This record gives sequence, structure tokens and C-alpha cells, in this order.
Amino acid sequence: MAGVSGDGGPESLVRKINHFRTSAPIALSTDELFRDASQLAVMNGQGIRPDDCSPVIEGYSNDDHMAHLEAVQAAIRKSYSVIAPLKRQARREMAGALLRP
Repeated sequence: MAGVSGDGGPESLVRKINHFRTSAPIALSTDELFRDASQLAVMNGQGIRPDDCSPVIEGYSNDDHMAHLEAVQAAIRKSYSVIAPLKRQARREMAGALLRP
């Protein structure tokens, strides 16, 4: 069957998985359904792990990595500070709706 690899997977998927296994790069084409974060989640969810890290990563210092992780942590905290009150409000409103006849 054309377009299918020997193991039954589409050739493009097999290429994508093999490419990811080299050093975790995610190459997106213009017609991709899932963006890079989604593709990373799918690969990890399927137990597919890269054999090495991207050479680009090695160009950054440990301080650079820590600064990035701290920025991500700050963004998560900021998002949580907005989401937590909304979650509490939604719970109150749902509880009130259940009590209404």
C-alpha cells in the first residue's frame, strides 16, 4: 500500500517519530493539525522519548535555562491566580443551581 511503512504506520508519521527520537525537534508544516506543544504531548504520551537533546539547547547556559524555567513558573502562578477564583465562583454557582427548583 502506498504511503504506509512496513510496520503499518503512515510514512510521514514514521518519519516524524524517527526525527523526534534523534533530539526532540518538532518540525511543523503549514497543514499540521496539532501544534508543537500538542505533538510533544502526544510523543511523550505514547512513550516516545528522544535519544538526545537538541544541539540548540546546549548553546544556553544553566543560568539561561533557570531564567526560562522561572519565567514559565511565574506564568503558571499568574494563570492560577486568575483561574482559582473563577473555579470557586463556578462551584458556588453550580451548587446554587442544584438547589433551585
